[in-house]
Amino acid sequence: MPEYAFRCSKEECHTGFVKTLSIVNHSEAQVCPTCSASADKVVAEGVGGVLRGDVWPGKNIRVKNQMHRRREVVGEREQVLKMDGPQFNLAPNVGGERVDSWDDAVKLAVSLGKDPAEYEKRARQAKRRGQRG
Repeated sequence: MPEYAFRCSKEECHTGFVKTLSIVNHSEAQVCPTCSASADKVVAEGVGGVLRGDVWPGKNIRVKNQMHRRREVVGEREQVLKMDGPQFNLAPNVGGERVDSWDDAVKLAVSLGKDPAEYEKRARQAKRRGQRG
């Protein structure tokens, strides 16, 4: 059964008390135990409590914050992995035969009768980067 708070209506007494009443009897007039005057029902100013379970807003907010923090951590890790990822350079070769530079690859491609356009492009890129062409 629920508990209801009451306060004496007399200015001199103004005593507060709590009574356990059934829901059916909660609206009946109550008598002050100190002075036997009528008492007014007091609405509770605030009830402290924690609502538990999956449907309460507190849990949803907590889960949302946890997921936000997790996404931040995972994002930082992905950035580090991208920066530390494998860096590779193409080695100049023509038909599997490795040469010292892209310019040599162009010469070898011409001598073998292959199209040197791709090798010439790579040679220009290497010269722009300051590598051995």
